Amino acid sequence: MENALSRDVYKIKITGVPLPPLLKIKKINNSVVFDGIDFKFLSVVIQNLKNVQYEIIEPVEKVFGVKLDNGSWNGVIGKIQRKEADLGVIALYVTYDRFQVVKFTVPVTATRILFVLSGPKKLSKIQAIIRPFSFEVRSEINQDSSSSLRIIIGIWLMVTTVLISAYSGVLFSYMTYPAYEQVPRTIEELSNAVKNRKYSCGTLSLSAFERMMKDATIGMVSILGDYVRNNPDKSFSTVNEGIQYTLQHKHAYIISDSIINTLTIKPEEHLIISEDSFLTYSLVYPINKNFKFEKEFNKIIRRLVDGGVYEKVKESDLPQKRSSNRETYLPLSVEDICSALILLLCGY
Repeated sequence: MENALSRDVYKIKITGVPLPPLLKIKKINNSVVFDGIDFKFLSVVIQNLKNVQYEIIEPVEKVFGVKLDNGSWNGVIGKIQRKEADLGVIALYVTYDRFQVVKFTVPVTATRILFVLSGPKKLSKIQAIIRPFSFEVRSEINQDSSSSLRIIIGIWLMVTTVLISAYSGVLFSYMTYPAYEQVPRTIEELSNAVKNRKYSCGTLSLSAFERMMKDATIGMVSILGDYVRNNPDKSFSTVNEGIQYTLQHKHAYIISDSIINTLTIKPEEHLIISEDSFLTYSLVYPINKNFKFEKEFNKIIRRLVDGGVYEKVKESDLPQKRSSNRETYLPLSVEDICSALILLLCGY
């Protein structure tokens, strides 16, 4: 009886790419074990199928899947194409090239491609005494040699009073509230910054979006694509490496908002997220073209997604974001008043 039951159990061969917390891969007693958001959701899908179990295929691939020059595929997509695996347990982007060699389930969610960069640094308060001035302001002050001495003195006193009052107000604001350097927040601003060599940029290496950027030939994205193509060392194989480099340099890291939401650091305190996006991708599970349970999988996934199960699993595994709305008050330092002291010494 037991042997008959075991023969009725169908095993699905699964594989994936480590990308915590979406997919965590570890070894326990020399066996590979999967965990993470995408795997937990997929486990619920498999549990809804009768007499179906999963089997992890080793070795687990390290890349999602890129089409090579010889026409073959590597990574998860390659394993599924070669029928070494039935299913990828991490939701990937749908691209035209991938769609030619594998099938995909119905969408689990959608993600936007953004860029993140290190938060702007504070400008030195020592320069606060000269920061209110600009060439435009100085060029507007002209002497009128044709006026009488009394009119000149009156106008000069009035202008001086206004300038002193305005300067004092601006100086006080610069001293009490920190000024920050400007950072690119849109794709256009980032393209100009990269073009002028003020910023570098990169993305997740061997990913679908890296390939798309390299293939871009027109528009602002082509500027970024040229940089990514000519500077492969600025793209990183893991998200953690890319984020750490971004925090330490003037560098824009181009990734999806679904990955940004998984970061253990608080983006609102350490990173600036772009105001616009490159494009939006659907996230789906890749499956073999001859996958036996395609219809059942799509039906179950659609029902679970509509019921909010995927979002619930994601909320339970993602790091809790603490609110940063609370005001903070810092004690006055010597740097805060150094500009005023310099101005006072100049007066003496």
